[in-house]
Amino acid sequence: MTDHLCTAPGCTVRGEHIRDCPDTTRCRGCKPAPAEDGCFCPGCSSRLRRWLGELPELFADVVDPPSASHTHGVRDPVARDLPAGTVPGASSQPRVSGSPEDMLAARYVEAAGGSMNVRNDHGQAVDQIGDPPPAVVLDSWCRDWQDVRAMGETLPAPTVENLCRWLADRLAWALEHHGAMPEFYAEVGDLHTRLWREAGRGEARPELCKGVPCRRCDLLSLWRSVDGSGDVECHNPDCRTMYRAAEYHQWTAMVAASAKRVEEMPRGA
Repeated sequence: MTDHLCTAPGCTVRGEHIRDCPDTTRCRGCKPAPAEDGCFCPGCSSRLRRWLGELPELFADVVDPPSASHTHGVRDPVARDLPAGTVPGASSQPRVSGSPEDMLAARYVEAAGGSMNVRNDHGQAVDQIGDPPPAVVLDSWCRDWQDVRAMGETLPAPTVENLCRWLADRLAWALEHHGAMPEFYAEVGDLHTRLWREAGRGEARPELCKGVPCRRCDLLSLWRSVDGSGDVECHNPDCRTMYRAAEYHQWTAMVAASAKRVEEMPRGA
């Protein structure tokens, strides 16, 4: 019987290997996690939902950075990085994500609109930088899902916020029934990474799981991942045990129960 495994790109479980793994001694893990939410594991599906939830805020920060929104008489700090002919998004211009007519962030659209006539192999508009505009990427997936669902649904107004909400509302259906979810996961992930950099968010850091020992090496070396999955990894180089969010929750419950029993033992016992 073939396992139903997660199809999200890059999903692997540390220490688990596919049958044809060429070198299990060097490979840190190449077998995907079991799929429980349609075609994805819980970690990958929750990560995808988080990306869709964060994209509107990241997009707004790219268009109108908070630090520059109230400057007067000072050249827009974002404008120095814009190609010639682009519309600045901060201070001198209103935020462009608030109306259906304003589809694209300032860094991804020309004022003249000429770049919208240049399309890549997937039919997506490409700007001077070479990246598909965020709203165009999301809108293409909304139209694809609309066609596949064939339920006579109306598409949302073409803003990043509306498009993300429309997709998130139908994500459970897509995980069960859409055949191109690995491609959707990859494109949304790439878009999230790009906007995260553009918004100046920098690198997030793992969080130490204070007071919780690793069940394998017994060291206090567990760190929670920054990807929003809730996964935890032991940073002891001789261990590197990976805990899925549910596994870590079960382990902490066992640790807490054991500690409570020790506290309740009579002294000197």
